[in-house]
Amino acid sequence: MGRAVPALIAIMFPFMHCLSGSHDESFSVSSTEVSAPMTPAAAAPDPATISPSPTTTFASITPHRMTLKAGDYTVGTGELAAGTYDVTPAAGQSGELNVTGDDGDPSEISSMQGLGSSSADGQVPKMRVDLKLGETVTLSQLKSATLVPVITGAAPRRARTVLFAGTFVVGTDLAPGDYRVTPGPGQSGNFFVDGLENDYNEILGTAADGGQSSLDVRLGAGDVIETRNMSAVIFTPEA
Repeated sequence: MGRAVPALIAIMFPFMHCLSGSHDESFSVSSTEVSAPMTPAAAAPDPATISPSPTTTFASITPHRMTLKAGDYTVGTGELAAGTYDVTPAAGQSGELNVTGDDGDPSEISSMQGLGSSSADGQVPKMRVDLKLGETVTLSQLKSATLVPVITGAAPRRARTVLFAGTFVVGTDLAPGDYRVTPGPGQSGNFFVDGLENDYNEILGTAADGGQSSLDVRLGAGDVIETRNMSAVIFTPEA
């Protein structure tokens, strides 16, 4: 946001004009990889005549498979479209994926997960993310990760379902109903549900991990499930 010009400064410098900096974002795009945008330093504006920041214009992009190198990306710009993706790190790589809100505040992290093969460190080989316009995706400590768009089909029938780390929607990824939820063998992690009627915030795992081995839940259409640090979360229907 631009800063308001104090009246005193405006009187002292009536004939000063704005210096407009330039901003350019460039992506190096190949058929398989997208590099993080590099922003050149802009000329410092005259403090007495700072103009409001321009509104970000989001491109009309169709979600598609892509490989991103380590760095920061804004959803809706460059090649990264809003949408739901499954994310996997490059073979033999490990690191972290963070998604922060559209105001760029790092304290408002909507998704955070270690990617890799070390389950003891809470890493998972695959994660599902739901990216919204303006959010910032940060990949760190790994060379690259591949994002594959998720194509949703007909609403699933109520059956034993295995989800993994990430964000899922009841009615799309899992049928509504009553379930017993258990972590995969030897796994532990966080389990959240932001529901229209019921909310859950629990740790699944062993007592040594401060968790519980199972949890009974009632899920309604539109509820949002988030799981962390587990490569398998098992939903078994209850009568």
